[in-house]
Amino acid sequence: MGTRSMLETRDTPWHALSAAEAARRLKTSPDVGLPSEEAERRLLRHGPNAIPAEGKRSLGALLLRRLGRPAILVVFVALGIVACFGWRTDVAALATVVLLKVAVLTAREAWAVRTIERCRRLGALAVRGYIRVPKAREGRASDDDHHGA
Repeated sequence: MGTRSMLETRDTPWHALSAAEAARRLKTSPDVGLPSEEAERRLLRHGPNAIPAEGKRSLGALLLRRLGRPAILVVFVALGIVACFGWRTDVAALATVVLLKVAVLTAREAWAVRTIERCRRLGALAVRGYIRVPKAREGRASDDDHHGA
């Protein structure tokens, strides 16, 4: 069991909390922020407050991953069995529905992956305006995130 964050120790999920309650649980103030020493300690203990970067995945890779899921494989096996009985029209109809569903889910997943990446980039940009860091350290953590964006 890993360490739990301060917000995970309550029954209410962190994203459902008001800003004031989240700040109270984090033992900080939105107006004042954390002292530099406390911010450094939390950074070392919990890591940066950032959406982790994932490797780029092509649409083809997302599609292959979706097609390799057990439920889809079971449907294809069932389609093969039905085809053995010669019910080609039924097989064609069911295969069309399954492939359309896979295509829609893959497109939706690709959109979500792109959206998360955009949020990660925007978050890295927005954080610079809210964290008080010494001038020597400013921008050090995420300058590479913006190249090619």
